[in-house]
Amino acid sequence: MKPFPERPDAMAAPEVLDEGHLWLLELVEGAPLRFELQESGLLRFGDATREYSDADDLPLSMQAAVRHVRERFDRDALRTAVDDPTAVTFFGVATRNEGV
Repeated sequence: MKPFPERPDAMAAPEVLDEGHLWLLELVEGAPLRFELQESGLLRFGDATREYSDADDLPLSMQAAVRHVRERFDRDALRTAVDDPTAVTFFGVATRNEGV
């Protein structure tokens, strides 16, 4: 499974802040969630740092997102769209209340 991409730090490119516009993006509150289709047809899940051999081992607060992906993911569409569906990793956010 591919690692979760890091968000770039604005200070890594300070020249961007010297000119033009700065767009701020409000992100969805939740935890990083990634998944991929295995050769067996089952989905394998992970968070920002770990991969889970059993999706039921993910934290309880992420189970609704896992259930949603399992119920709605179109495996056939992925197999049709790419040559190697096992090489594709999906990244998202498992929405949950994390407080302010």
